[in-house]
Amino acid sequence: MKKMILLGIFFTLLLSHCSTRKNMKALWQSPYNIEIETLGVGHDGTKLVKAWANARNPELAVIQAEKNAVAAAIFKGLPGGNGSAATPAICPEQNKLEKNASFFEGFFETGGKYLQFITLTNDGMPGGKDRIRMSSGYKVGVKATLAYDNLREYLEKEGLANPMDQGF
Repeated sequence: MKKMILLGIFFTLLLSHCSTRKNMKALWQSPYNIEIETLGVGHDGTKLVKAWANARNPELAVIQAEKNAVAAAIFKGLPGGNGSAATPAICPEQNKLEKNASFFEGFFETGGKYLQFITLTNDGMPGGKDRIRMSSGYKVGVKATLAYDNLREYLEKEGLANPMDQGF
């Protein structure tokens, strides 16, 4: 009888652990879970940002950090700091990503359109504090210039963002 009770408790804990891992994976892959820092404001509608990403090697982490910087501007907004005010998200609606999944999949594919709106300011591969070895790979921080105004105009033209002159 005790074995049956212990076995039941074991399977309950095992099943709850599996669902927790699934929830954590979904949270990690969310475009709203992006680590980004505003470094300043550039000229002509650009923002200087530092975005972080995790990957199994540093090269993949740099690519993902570029995508994260653009995704943060679109879905999350940029935090204030270093003399700049917080910048709101271009597409603040929670379901914009799900409704336009095919557009954003093509936009964020490796070598996709997102590269038109981001320019790395690092010289080569990040090192020191911006390249951290972890058990599952690397965490890399990338400094970049984000063409925020051009990105907004592009998404407005595609019908994904409300124009600034339109009411809320």
